[in-house]
Amino acid sequence: AKISSRIIGDATFLYHTPNYKEGATQPSGDIGFLYQTNSPGPAGLIYTFEFYDGTDGLSGTFSIPYTIPEFEMIGYDIDGEPVQSEQVRVYKNEGFYSYQTGSAGASLTAEESSDGLSVLFTGPGTNYNETDTSGAVKFTYKNTSIVTLQFETVTASNSPLPNPIF
Repeated sequence: AKISSRIIGDATFLYHTPNYKEGATQPSGDIGFLYQTNSPGPAGLIYTFEFYDGTDGLSGTFSIPYTIPEFEMIGYDIDGEPVQSEQVRVYKNEGFYSYQTGSAGASLTAEESSDGLSVLFTGPGTNYNETDTSGAVKFTYKNTSIVTLQFETVTASNSPLPNPIF
């Protein structure tokens, strides 16, 4: 897979952490990222995963797209803070098939866009531990070679700036 990212709104990308792990009880092998908002209002980070055939002599070439029949991806720590909302948007035309949110009472809520092209998952607005399912969602995709996760936030006017978002 080739992963690319870009900022939306008044934000700055700080870093991307492949194989992220924090502490012995935390998940491992994840992709973490940090960006900051520079002013109140909407902003975010778009992460795009493009899949390619990397077998045999094609290793590292990223020249032939590969359609994955089915795969699952978990997003977590999409919970929010008192000074910022946290959401992730997925696009239905990219093979998005289904989702499952956590079992906690304050789990993410899903809302289909008015045009029917995307689904927005919104965190409960409270900071929870990364292992708490309140900020987690499992996505299932079928028959796709690209997946876009659009992480969105709205930073409150009373937030200290810059406002880091992990």
